[in-house]
Amino acid sequence: MILPLFLFCIRLKELFGEIGRMDYLTGDKIEEFLNANDWSIIFFSNPDNESREAISYTNAAITIYKEAVAFALADPNSAPEICKSIPCIVPYKGTEIIPFEEAPTTAPSFLNWMDRISNPKIQSISNINKLNELLNGNKTCIFAIDLQEEPVCVPKDHTIYLVSSELFAIYEMTIKPGLYLYRPLDRQLLEITESTPYESLLNTNIQTYSDSLNIKSNLKSSFISGFVINQTDSLQCEKSYDTLIKLSEMHARDFAFSVVKQDEKESFANLTCMRSVELPYFFVINIEKPNRLRWVIENDDMYNVSYLSDLLSRIQNGVEDPYIVSENASDSNNESIHKVVGTNFIDLVYEENHETIVIFTSPNCTKFKFFKPIVNVVAALLNRTNTYFYIMDVSKNDVPESVPEMTHFPTMILWPAGQKEAPIIYRGNNTFLDVLGFVKKYAKHKIKVPKFDIDVIKENLAAIINKIRFGQNEKQNNPYD
Repeated sequence: MILPLFLFCIRLKELFGEIGRMDYLTGDKIEEFLNANDWSIIFFSNPDNESREAISYTNAAITIYKEAVAFALADPNSAPEICKSIPCIVPYKGTEIIPFEEAPTTAPSFLNWMDRISNPKIQSISNINKLNELLNGNKTCIFAIDLQEEPVCVPKDHTIYLVSSELFAIYEMTIKPGLYLYRPLDRQLLEITESTPYESLLNTNIQTYSDSLNIKSNLKSSFISGFVINQTDSLQCEKSYDTLIKLSEMHARDFAFSVVKQDEKESFANLTCMRSVELPYFFVINIEKPNRLRWVIENDDMYNVSYLSDLLSRIQNGVEDPYIVSENASDSNNESIHKVVGTNFIDLVYEENHETIVIFTSPNCTKFKFFKPIVNVVAALLNRTNTYFYIMDVSKNDVPESVPEMTHFPTMILWPAGQKEAPIIYRGNNTFLDVLGFVKKYAKHKIKVPKFDIDVIKENLAAIINKIRFGQNEKQNNPYD
């Protein structure tokens, strides 16, 4: 009985092949094994015959790779967290896990898996999330669609992604088997053939936003044109890129073309001072002065290639006025302080016969609500003296270059009648008499101030300001706010 049983054990070991002869590691032996080998594959599995037989489909690949790769079985209780089930096959480079997709469970597929693990320049994509990540990124990719063999007509240092055409069908794209270059700058998927080799497909007139900022030395002019978009909106992306590709074919000599994506919007808005413009929009900027010399199209014409081409020509010829960031002008004739916006600032403030005072403020300016009631009283008192008071929100409107530099908000500036080239910044206290005295002193016209009761004014202002303060305290002390 002993001899036949012994022979049966030999037959089983031969049946399991390489898996049957593999060492079984536990505890510290696993780390010692990894430290001793440059490249390893560990099968976290139970050592019994049934478990070994379950993974015997890997024998062919192990036979091929065993000279270059160290293989071992290991205690499943020591499996890394990435293992969701047992058996779990994990590749290592030294003691570090190599990023990998789950190993397949058939001999041919496992051999292909080993090929990809051994050559990280070939990666397989089997889920839509990974494909989405590549298509929405800034990396040039090569896709081998429905190909089983490694392509030989691309640079060896370039990663090749093996993809099924069925994944692209999710995008409603029908693609024949072949090798394709994905060019993220203009979102083009281009087939690589003998007549259109890899190198010839890399060139495009579309640039990244950061690269487009360095165009000055490459162009006769300094214009950048493009779209600011939300790249998660597929229709918006498609229309924007299609429009830009057509425009670039007509105006590449005089304009750089780029797409500013959602994560670049803030830096672009800071550069151009267009924080309040809503996505999507078409833009042109002159990098010599991007916060002043810029043009924006926000309506349906942003995808009208003919209209945009004419616009670029007018800008190039210097006959198109730059875009002004502005709120809508509103009729506020019943108020003592009127709203002035980007589009009507020059007309209102630079009216030669008027004394004009503008308070510049911003949404995060907490001092403004205490200063405005004081100016309101002065404005109401002087409303029949050819003196006009305005307020401007600098976060929503362009401030003309002729306005003196401001270091804080609110800032009040007076433009005297007939001397609009010499504005004066208010630097006094936040009191009624100081503000009134400032206007009287610097106005060109002699202002006849109506009689007023200073005690009544002080009492009324104190009540208003206390109400503002009380409202603040009430809000701060209310635990439900």
